[in-house]
Amino acid sequence: MSMLKKRISAFLLSLTMVAAVALPTFAEDTQSYTPMQISAESEAFPQAYIEIENGTTLMARDGTTHLNGASVTVYYEEHYKYDSQGNLFITDSRLLSEDEVNAIGKENFDEGAPSLTREVSNARGKLTIRMDGSYSTSGNSLSAFFSAMGNWSGTGSDSSICPADGADVAGFHWGGDLSTGQTSARGEYSDNSSAPVYSAGGTPNTAIAWYFTETNNLKYIKNVFFNLNLSKNNLTGNGNTTELYFTYIHTYQKYNVTGSISTSGAGISISNVTNQWPLSVRLYGIPH
Repeated sequence: MSMLKKRISAFLLSLTMVAAVALPTFAEDTQSYTPMQISAESEAFPQAYIEIENGTTLMARDGTTHLNGASVTVYYEEHYKYDSQGNLFITDSRLLSEDEVNAIGKENFDEGAPSLTREVSNARGKLTIRMDGSYSTSGNSLSAFFSAMGNWSGTGSDSSICPADGADVAGFHWGGDLSTGQTSARGEYSDNSSAPVYSAGGTPNTAIAWYFTETNNLKYIKNVFFNLNLSKNNLTGNGNTTELYFTYIHTYQKYNVTGSISTSGAGISISNVTNQWPLSVRLYGIPH
């Protein structure tokens, strides 16, 4: 064998040995965390068809665990009617079952503008909640960040076909006595302009909520975004994990927001509002 071939063979052998050493180290790193996952439910419609995508949980080289692309999607139908003054209002809003969604066809939920008549009409669409998050530990302390986005699709382009006068509510609640850090919230209307989102208060180390109106003149809410930082100086879970819940409550009636919204360890809720339904997403796998 020539000297050149010997040098090439020795080089290839060294690369093989490096790969054999490096790969097991990477595999051990990726298995040293508990994956974060989600589940979802609606207490008002236990038979609702809920599509769940658990996303991907990865651990970075710095030890931070990331959850990306977790989401839930529900399919809704709303019925409308005119009052004696010619104003359109919602008479009913509900989440549909899997049989109903399949009978209608999922493709028919993307364009939800109804063909209005003088008497009655309806509209269909989707509500998707996306959740992302990350946490890292240092010694016996925890630092975490979570975000949630609500997206309405299929509601049309004119607020006259989604005339809900009430404010929708959204918020987080969690276990493990994690401390509340910096929070933020914002919204987008159908024309991509900014939609105001207001604080609805909270309970320290337990829950926080916001509210926002669905329509503004000829604009309707399209996206809402919420961010939450959590921390704990001394982990007490002995290796166990806790959960973070994000709850979105859709309303379709006028009500007094002040004093109606409750935030506690039991969850986010609205009192004295008949025309509402909640969608709750549970994210578990957070050290505490």
